[in-house]
Amino acid sequence: MHLFYYNEEEMPVGADVTGEYVGQTECQTQQTPLQSEGAPDVDTDSVAEVATREGTPETNADSVAEVAISEGTTEADADSVAEVASDGQENTQEATTEEDAMGISGATYAPENSIPTLGRGENVLSVRHLFKGYRKDAYVLNNFSLDVAYGQIVGLLGPNGCGKTTLLKMIAGLLVPDSGSIEVAGEARCENTNKYISYLPERTYFTPGMKVSALLDYFEDFYDDFNRTLAEDMLADLDIPMNAKLRALSKGMKEKVQLVLVMSRKTKLYLLDEPIGGVDPAAREYVLNTILSRYNTEASVIITTHLIADIEPVLDSFAFLGYGGELLAYGSAEDARAETGKSLDELFREVFRCYRRL
Repeated sequence: MHLFYYNEEEMPVGADVTGEYVGQTECQTQQTPLQSEGAPDVDTDSVAEVATREGTPETNADSVAEVAISEGTTEADADSVAEVASDGQENTQEATTEEDAMGISGATYAPENSIPTLGRGENVLSVRHLFKGYRKDAYVLNNFSLDVAYGQIVGLLGPNGCGKTTLLKMIAGLLVPDSGSIEVAGEARCENTNKYISYLPERTYFTPGMKVSALLDYFEDFYDDFNRTLAEDMLADLDIPMNAKLRALSKGMKEKVQLVLVMSRKTKLYLLDEPIGGVDPAAREYVLNTILSRYNTEASVIITTHLIADIEPVLDSFAFLGYGGELLAYGSAEDARAETGKSLDELFREVFRCYRRL
C-alpha cells in the first residue's frame, strides 16, 4: 500500500514508490530528496530543513544543499553552510509550484518512472499525465497517471468534485482530455476501443416507457458481446419482471436493471459510476455478489462510490483521490487492512481528515 497522507501519529505519513514508509509523524506533503549525480551519501532533507528553519527561502535552501553535496560536504558541515547562508534572510512563503500555478495546491505525484499501478501483470488501462479542466486555470484532473492490471475490481474513492466521474467519462470517450493519453487494452483511446469498455453512468439514460425485455433487445442488437441469457438469469435472481416498464420501477430497481445490462457484456473494462446509490442497504451486498460473481473475471472493474463500507468486500484494489485528481493513497485492499488494522472506510476517513487540514 502507498500512502501519501496520514492522520495517525503511530503510522507514517508517506510511502515512497518502493513501499518503504517515510518517517514522518505530522500531516504534511511528502518531500522528494534532492539528488545530485555522483554525490556522496548526505542527508539532503536535513540540509534543506535546517536552511528553511533558519529563514532561508526554500529555493535558496535547496541551492545550499546542492552546493554542499557537490563539494562532498558531510551532513554536519552542510548544516553549518545552511545556517551561514540563512543569515540576513527574511522568512518567505514556500515557492509557488507548477501545481499551484495551475490552480491545485499541495499536489504530490508519482515520478515518471514509477506510475501508480493497481494489480500485477498486463495492464488493461494506462492513463498518463491527464489534464482536464472546465474553466481556465482550474483543473479537475491535474497531471493524473494510473495503471490498472487485468482481473482487478478497483474502488476509485474520493470527495465530490475530485474528478472521479470526469475520469470515467474520458476513459469511455464521452469527454476529451485537455492533454495526456489513455490506453485501453494496449490501444490508444479511440472509437475502436469502445468495444473494450462497458460503461454505467451515474444517471438513468433509458426511455421511461421502455420495458425491461425491450432493453435486452436493444443491448443484444447493439453489442455483439452481450449475453442475453446471463442478463435474464440475473434479472430473475433480482426479482425484476421482464414485462415491467422503467417508469413503474423504483430508483433502486432501475439501477439494478442498468447494472445487469452493463455487466452482461463480455468485455475487458467495466466502468461503474455510483452503481448502487439508490439500492436499499439490505440488498446492496446481494446485488453486488449476484452480479460480480458472474461477470468476465479476466476483465477489470472500476467503481466510483461513496458507499465504501458496502463496496469494500468486493474490492481487490483502491485509490483515494483528492482534489485535482491528486492520488493520496492506493494499493491492495487486503494489504491496506493488514498493514493498518483498519477497514478501507476507516482509512478513508482518517486520510481525508488529514488532507483537509493541509
